[in-house]
Amino acid sequence: MNGTATGVQLIDFEQASPAAVAAVVGDHAVSRLLVEPPFAGEPRHGYLLELLRADAGRDDAIARAAVSGAAVTGLSVLRLPRWDEENFGFCVGRVEHLIAADAASAHALAAGIVRDLAARDAGMCSARLSVEARPALHALEAQGFRFQEHTLSPWRELAGWQSHGFAVTRETRPDDLPELGAIARRAFRADRFHGDPRFERAAADGLYERWLQTWHEAQAPEKWSRVLLVDGRPAGFILFDIIELPAHRVGRVVLDCVAPELAGRGHGYQMHCDALDFLSGRAAYVSTVIATANSAALQLNIRLGFRFSGGGEVTLHRWAQNG
Repeated sequence: MNGTATGVQLIDFEQASPAAVAAVVGDHAVSRLLVEPPFAGEPRHGYLLELLRADAGRDDAIARAAVSGAAVTGLSVLRLPRWDEENFGFCVGRVEHLIAADAASAHALAAGIVRDLAARDAGMCSARLSVEARPALHALEAQGFRFQEHTLSPWRELAGWQSHGFAVTRETRPDDLPELGAIARRAFRADRFHGDPRFERAAADGLYERWLQTWHEAQAPEKWSRVLLVDGRPAGFILFDIIELPAHRVGRVVLDCVAPELAGRGHGYQMHCDALDFLSGRAAYVSTVIATANSAALQLNIRLGFRFSGGGEVTLHRWAQNG
């Protein structure tokens, strides 16, 4: 057990009872997963709690609980994915969850995260939290995390979707991947990795090519990849999956792009319509995550009839040399 000057103690996540973990999530979590129709439902915090427990159980995770007196007052999950380290060439952390009942617990957990990062010689760490999670955001800022990106999570119901039948995509084949990888390396410029100049440009470009490759290496029945064809040639791609919730299924657009030289001509709209045609009847909702700096993506989602609920999330970065 690790104590702080405020009297808040940190323990391993697994030492907290399931009931205590559920109570913290149900009473103190601030997340789009609690309020947006694709994910909100009964129990109110069910999907978020399931996700938290899954992330805490990963081999690359360091999960903590804050304890004040006899009560669990906060939870954090820090991941140090090997995938990120291999791509960037140094250890990279991700704060997947930081939930706290009060400022003291948030600060204790944030300080613990920084200690864990230093113990593993992590070069940088990111955190993405709801804009409403003020105690957690303030605690991370006090530990040297700084704003990098604002994202929204648009969604729409599929019950009212009318098939467009553009048929401009087909299933991605292995021989498409080299050309799609080259597109991925030059198509993403409004993301947080390119927006933070401390990342090497080649590594930021390569992240999306590797993401594409990894998606096709990890086969799963509810994952799809479709390639956009323009004049018979691959010109972009869209990756999406379906997750099963107690009440319904949700399709998620995970990654998509159109070759920059072909952008602005309606190809992205037609590609997304193909994906929604495919998902309609298979899922009740579709959702995605976009950076507000990406005005083209915002306009595309509005045109597709997506809704924007809540204030979104902010991503913070912390670099070891500035910590």
